[in-house]
Amino acid sequence: MSSKAEEYRKRAQACPEIALTVAPGQKRIVLTDMAQTWLELAAEADQPVTQQQQIQPKDADKNNRA
Repeated sequence: MSSKAEEYRKRAQACPEIALTVAPGQKRIVLTDMAQTWLELAAEADQPVTQQQQIQPKDADKNNRA
């Protein structure tokens, strides 16, 4: 498990704890959404790194540069 993933999970765990300290409403909903986002980022961080594709210019772009 990567250290980034661990950090993201800690942040996700903190969100519901913080939510209990604020009044019910939109702020709690946002914190719940944030927790889900941190968990998704943790899952992505656990995935093996793949080589990114380089974006190649289209033929038309090459002609415009010449």
